[in-house]
Amino acid sequence: MLHDRSLFGEANPQTEIIGSALRVFIDQMQDPPLDRILSRHRLTDVNIQEWYPIRQVLNLIEDVYCLPNGRAMVAALGQAGARSVVGYRINGSISDLIRMYTRLLNGLYRGGSGSHLNVTMLDERRFLAAISGPLPPELWYGIIHEFIRLHGPIDSQPVIYWLPFSHGYLFNVNW
Repeated sequence: MLHDRSLFGEANPQTEIIGSALRVFIDQMQDPPLDRILSRHRLTDVNIQEWYPIRQVLNLIEDVYCLPNGRAMVAALGQAGARSVVGYRINGSISDLIRMYTRLLNGLYRGGSGSHLNVTMLDERRFLAAISGPLPPELWYGIIHEFIRLHGPIDSQPVIYWLPFSHGYLFNVNW
């Protein structure tokens, strides 16, 4: 049964996510106890061309989040998501990559929106990101951290802080 609310916030019940995006996370969840969570949410066999209710995915993430060390596991899922777009690597700055990822993110959902990302570059090694939507901040932390690790200068040491605001989280990112 799908919950009406997540620990992380409400989601439009009409919103769906494409299986190819979900597959990235599923591939990281093949070992215990995560494999049992996949089974419980009937997500062991995801078709990359089908659409899945965002609420089903949020419930899955919520169950991972509630495990011992679950927050770190959710961040690791975010890192896997960031690595999945390595093929989209562009010659440009981190801000170019974030803009490209924002466009890509919008194509992952239908029937509503999943997350909104608004980035303000402060200088070439700092930005603020206002992220709204039902996904947990640890997932976004993993995504942002991995983007900087993969695409930033070799000496990059990401430092990421976030604060809640009315509809999501504000991330302060330095590297």
